[in-house]
Amino acid sequence: MAVTTTEYDQFKDIVLNGVDWDSTPLKIALFTDSHVPNNADTTFGSLSNESSGSGYTAGGETIPNRGISGGVVTGDPVTWSSLTIGVRYVVLYADATIGGVNKPVLLRYDLGSELTLNAVPWSFSWENNKIYKLT
Repeated sequence: MAVTTTEYDQFKDIVLNGVDWDSTPLKIALFTDSHVPNNADTTFGSLSNESSGSGYTAGGETIPNRGISGGVVTGDPVTWSSLTIGVRYVVLYADATIGGVNKPVLLRYDLGSELTLNAVPWSFSWENNKIYKLT
């Protein structure tokens, strides 16, 4: 499955306004196929059709063991032990207020089609744990 990554329009502004990649809480949340992506969205609260179901907590999970080195943001996979949900989109957001924006959305990952999970463990990871390369 090919995953495409899209920056929200404000991504660079938020990064320049103070995302501390080592300490700002970063989370990923899961969204269904019914979610309508809009690059102009600014806050996590403005998004609709977040996945819901057994094993998933609204708002998603914090990315563990994040860091930055040489402009590459890294983090360990986020793992759920047992999920019963549908997921098409994974949204990365800062669980903080940055540049006056509360819980700004940063990146969206599109799985290409909805994945139906039925009481199974599931992880979302990045190739070689590289979340993003800042340029």
